[in-house]
Amino acid sequence: MSSSLGFIADNQDTIILVLMALVVVFLLLSAYLFFEVSKLKKNAQILFSGKKATDLEEVIMGQIEKNNRIEDAIIALRDADQRILQQLSFAVQKVGMLRFNPFGNEGGNQSFAVALLDNYNSGVIILSLYSRDGVRIYAKPVKNGKSEYQLSKEEAEALGIAMKR
Repeated sequence: MSSSLGFIADNQDTIILVLMALVVVFLLLSAYLFFEVSKLKKNAQILFSGKKATDLEEVIMGQIEKNNRIEDAIIALRDADQRILQQLSFAVQKVGMLRFNPFGNEGGNQSFAVALLDNYNSGVIILSLYSRDGVRIYAKPVKNGKSEYQLSKEEAEALGIAMKR
């Protein structure tokens, strides 16, 4: 009989050890689950931040609308940029200038010819002739690198300088 009581006592110790091990595993698992649930709650609070699901839908729709307005603004800026580039092609982009003395050895190079051209070699040539009696200024239109008026040697040279730029 003593041997059967020893067996029961040994089994009780084993049962207690197994139960204690199960309690420890249960406590560790409970702690792990507690921390995971805390993380999920924190993420849910960040996601919803006190808003209802319908409010979240409104936020998303507002962002989509804002994105559409930004896209429209970008298209408008692209169009404006193209118009500006087209208009700039007609602005003065090429300049040729030549100073000269039309009277030989008398005086200095105070007369000049200036060619002001756009991107298509159209514009104007301005000629200023300085003399003791006064200054005379002439202007001649230029279209596609040519003038309908006869150009002086100096005007043609100023035009050539401008067209090379």
